[in-house]
Amino acid sequence: MPVGPKSGRDGAVTMKLTEWWGFVAIFIEHDIKVRVIVRKVGDGNLHFWSVMPYSKLRRGENAHQKMYTEGLQDG
Repeated sequence: MPVGPKSGRDGAVTMKLTEWWGFVAIFIEHDIKVRVIVRKVGDGNLHFWSVMPYSKLRRGENAHQKMYTEGLQDG
């Protein structure tokens, strides 16, 4: 996605490096995971881009994920 001012002469767009980060938050009480996307354009600040449901957590015999809550520390 081009970011920057458009040239009035030939329609060319100056490009800047864009970095993207994705984070996943796990809400155990609600059995869901949420993905948050953050981006940085050029030397600018990080800013929020989007948030979306990632998946529902399965419990019991058909669980493909193991959730450990013992022994974790808040960061």
